[in-house]
Amino acid sequence: MAILTRGTCVGVLYRANQGASCNTSGYCVHNGRLVGGVLSIDNNTIRVSRTVNNANLQQYRGIILSHLAINANNPSGRPRQQYLYFTTNQLRKVLRTPYYGSCQTATRDNVRDIIYPGECVGIRYYDVNANRYNVHLGRYLYWVGQRRHCILDERPQSTNRQFLRAIWYSHWILDPANPANIIPTPTSRSHAMGERRIFVYKLRIPANGQSIRIQRVPGSRQRPRRIIYQ
Repeated sequence: MAILTRGTCVGVLYRANQGASCNTSGYCVHNGRLVGGVLSIDNNTIRVSRTVNNANLQQYRGIILSHLAINANNPSGRPRQQYLYFTTNQLRKVLRTPYYGSCQTATRDNVRDIIYPGECVGIRYYDVNANRYNVHLGRYLYWVGQRRHCILDERPQSTNRQFLRAIWYSHWILDPANPANIIPTPTSRSHAMGERRIFVYKLRIPANGQSIRIQRVPGSRQRPRRIIYQ
């Protein structure tokens, strides 16, 4: 177990009655970027720790996870930002997402459209077979064109998109051998799997004092509250 700092890419194992990321035993997994542990919450403010001790989750009221979801009403498939709130009684595990690969890792939140290995991302793609957009979250590893590349340049003037054929990332999935566990795995989104219009977004962390809408899992978004880090 470990002390997880704000901004860490994590997988969350939790209990819920239903959900697309759940098994028949009621265990579910979400991937995303850790915002922090909830210390207190009222009608106007959420006080959040800058670190989370994943060996003692009971000391928090829950955790907040930066996450992305597809907006069904947006024909461009652009995902919407979410701040998911998992209560303490739901939580089972919060684990750091491992990094696989030889690329040098970096985290540069101030550089929005250049993706560095090791950053926590959402990968939006159009599934030709299902005829819809989807988004998967995890820790970026590298992209593949005619060869393997470490840094992905998503800026409009970049030619990376012209050659991109696959994106590799690591994330957590439910353990098929143990319904109450999650395991990490590297995986990809690729043209070879019938996936097109692949685009990578960095997961954002709200600034101190920023107003955000948290969303219980499962549940709807709540009223705006200011987030205060402690």
